[in-house]
Amino acid sequence: MHKIVIVGGNGFLGSRCVRALANAPGIAVQVAGRRGPLVIDLTNPATFAALDGANVVVNVSSSHTAAPDALARFCLERGITMLEASSDRVVMERLLDAHRDSTGPGALVLGAGIFTGLSNAMAGAVATALPGAEELVLGVCSSPFSGAGAGTIDLMADAAAIPTRTIRDGRRVEDPIVSTGPALPFPGGARRTIRASFAEPVMAHASTKIPHIAMYIALRPPFLRFAFLALPAFVLRSWLFQAYMRVYFRVIRRVLLRSVSTRVELLARARRGSETRLLTLHAADGMRVGGVAIAATALLLAQRETKGTYIVDERVTFTEMLTEIRRLAPDLDAAALGSSDDA
Repeated sequence: MHKIVIVGGNGFLGSRCVRALANAPGIAVQVAGRRGPLVIDLTNPATFAALDGANVVVNVSSSHTAAPDALARFCLERGITMLEASSDRVVMERLLDAHRDSTGPGALVLGAGIFTGLSNAMAGAVATALPGAEELVLGVCSSPFSGAGAGTIDLMADAAAIPTRTIRDGRRVEDPIVSTGPALPFPGGARRTIRASFAEPVMAHASTKIPHIAMYIALRPPFLRFAFLALPAFVLRSWLFQAYMRVYFRVIRRVLLRSVSTRVELLARARRGSETRLLTLHAADGMRVGGVAIAATALLLAQRETKGTYIVDERVTFTEMLTEIRRLAPDLDAAALGSSDDA
């Protein structure tokens, strides 16, 4: 019997993860948070002792509310595997830089959900399919307004307000906060993109070693792309703008689009000379798929011994993720989760 603890399991994304794990054989699932039967407060390391005996600890709580750094150190020192689901670029870079050389006895696995998570697994898949790739482009097509919880709304607001990170010649490069990107061939058709702040370029470089990596987002509805590009950088940086965006997104999400799910499309494309490999995925309800993907990754990690710090695609493949997602949620069929390769 494997014990999996979901920190933040009562939240928007965490509850979907817990539901996906409910009928998994050989798994005991516990929900942890600042209140409830199992109290884990990320700001109070004294509460972490309650995690002793867990095989996998999944952190789905918002990194905007509490940083996961102390929990990561605890799990690495106590022989527990921690799966960190944050998509916050600053947080993920900090954890990677602090713990990449760790040898355990526990493990820290970075990336869980749809992006990060499935996006990283797709990056690993195209890199494996095209050894020696020179360039990797990642893309996400989504709406920041519907089908998301408070943590995702905070993430989207931050992604438009902090510098973008890309990888050029194997080095981390800081680009403008928001700038125009290329048109990318998403499953629903080609869409114009913008460059925004995502964790994947640094994470994918750590796992694939591809020397040029960038990530872009195609916003829905499309007019949002022009709205963000039209804003001066000093406006995007201001705390007043960030606070406004958080309030605005929440009102739109909770009042106007409360019951509307978000279609999410992902893309990973590797290039080596004139050769390319393209992998795409689409989901009618991105947040549900994200929750099930977290559950699938936790299950796979529970079944294998891991020590040290990894990007998720170094421990779990894209094919393994999709297989486990479909097993946990059979109604998410091939029409909802489709992938394709382009040689």
